[in-house]
Amino acid sequence: MPTKKSKKLNSLSQANAKVETQELTSLDQIWGFNEISRYGTIDETEYKNRLVNMTRSDLENHARSVGAMVLESSERLRDSLLKQFRAYILSLKKPSSQSPANIKISPEVQKILNEGR
Repeated sequence: MPTKKSKKLNSLSQANAKVETQELTSLDQIWGFNEISRYGTIDETEYKNRLVNMTRSDLENHARSVGAMVLESSERLRDSLLKQFRAYILSLKKPSSQSPANIKISPEVQKILNEGR
């Protein structure tokens, strides 16, 4: 009997059926400067590899340079830096401003939605 391999949670992604477009959110993006000055990259896997290859003192110096709290455990410090990196990257990506009024709804769906009023 074949066994099913379960996917790891990190490899799964969430889909919400929205068309994701990015809008420029900072002057640096508008002028065409890349957003790598703070962390050296905007690619998460590259940043993870850098963190793994850093010594304890390198991690502490990096944490101070990006304004993160220096923690006792190297693993917790790496996790904290990665979490802060993800938040920084998300701050650069503004979701599209598609308003619900732009979505076309069929008359049948509109009738069902109006029943709740």
